[in-house]
Amino acid sequence: MKNIRAFVMGFLFAVLVIAFSIGAVAVSMGEISIDFPEFSVTGKISFKSPNVEVDGKTIVWQGGSYPLGNGCNAPSGLVYIDSTGGRTTYLPIRKVSEALGVSIDWDGANNAVLITSGNSDVQSDNNNFQAGEEISETYDLSTVDGLASYINQEMGTISTPFGDFKAKVTISENTSSMFPQDYEVRTECYFPWYDLKYSIKYTDEQKEEAISTLRAYQVDVYDLVSQYLPGKKLMGGYYLGYYKYPNTQVGYKSTRVFYWRNFTDGITVEYPDTSITYFHFYNIFDDYVFD
Repeated sequence: MKNIRAFVMGFLFAVLVIAFSIGAVAVSMGEISIDFPEFSVTGKISFKSPNVEVDGKTIVWQGGSYPLGNGCNAPSGLVYIDSTGGRTTYLPIRKVSEALGVSIDWDGANNAVLITSGNSDVQSDNNNFQAGEEISETYDLSTVDGLASYINQEMGTISTPFGDFKAKVTISENTSSMFPQDYEVRTECYFPWYDLKYSIKYTDEQKEEAISTLRAYQVDVYDLVSQYLPGKKLMGGYYLGYYKYPNTQVGYKSTRVFYWRNFTDGITVEYPDTSITYFHFYNIFDDYVFD
C-alpha cells in the first residue's frame, strides 16, 4: 500500500530544530532568541506569523497550528527577525505547494525534496520531509467519487498493533443551509473502538501507537481532499452507521471517532454561521474520546 503522509514544516524550521541542540536559545513571550555563530545567524523566531492568502484563499492563519501525522500540532508559520529588525516568513511547504498547484515528491535515495512546476525541478535537503506518491491519472480527481476511489485504492488498509483493517472513504456534498459543512468525508472502518478504549489485552504503548496511526490516517485523508477541494468547509472522521432492523430501516445506530473539521466550532451552527479556519480534531460528537 502506498501511504500518503502529512507533509511537515518548511525547510528552515527543520534546520532550526536541529540547530537548537548546538546553539544558544532563549524563550520569551512567544519568541525564541537565537545565536548561532556557526551559521552567522543571530536574531529571534516568532510564532506569530502573518495571515497568508493565495488568490483570495487564506492558507496560513496567524496563531494557527499545523497538524502532523502523529496527532501533534506544529506552528502554522514562523517569522525570523534578524538583528536589524528585518523579518522573513517561513511557511509549511505543503500548504504553499497546494496553493500554487505544484507537485512535490520525496527522493529517499538522495534525501531530497523534489518540487516540480512545469518543466523545472527544485531540490532542497530536509531530513524530516515525507511526501506522498504521485497521483495516478486513471482517476478523475475533479469529482468527489473519483477522489474517493483514489483514496480507497491507495489508502485502503490501516495497519495497527490491533491488526490490519480495511478503510473505505466516501465524500458527500451538503446542499442544506442547516448543516455547517460543504463536504463530509467519512471513513468506514470496522475497528474495535471499545477494545482500544477499555481492553486490558493491549499495552498502553500499543494503544498509543494505534491512536497515532488512526489519527495520522485522517490527517492524510484531509491533506488530499483539501488539495482537490480547496476553499471548502470540510469535516470527517471514522463513521459507521447501520439499522438494527435494516428491512424496515428502524433503529439506526452510528459510531463516530476522531472527527475533524477545518471551520469554526459550534454544536448547533448552520452554514452561514461558519467560516474556514484550519484543520483540527473536534471530538464533541465522538462516541469514543482518546485525548
